[in-house]
Amino acid sequence: MAEASKRTSRDGGAAVRKGEAAEAERLFQEAMSHQAAGRLDEAVAGYARALALQPLDSRAYNNLGVALRAQGKPHAALASYRRARALKPEDPGLHSNMGNVLRTLG
Repeated sequence: MAEASKRTSRDGGAAVRKGEAAEAERLFQEAMSHQAAGRLDEAVAGYARALALQPLDSRAYNNLGVALRAQGKPHAALASYRRARALKPEDPGLHSNMGNVLRTLG
């Protein structure tokens, strides 16, 4: 699929972005299902794919951090939480998650 910035038609570019947003949401929901089922590798990969399409989705960074922490990767989780915080600093759940991983790190 062509990048939206390479489209010459404004309508075509909007359709690409809308399609990418829908696909990113589908990937996000799928990743949440994997995470709920304990399939953390698949969840992490799914969140990464969703973020490749929608890099400003704080929910995906937050959930990615939760999955990474559950995999025993607290430094990677903290990096993901920090990215989420940069996008949505008012999210109290994110701050709780970040505090939990900081406690783990000491």
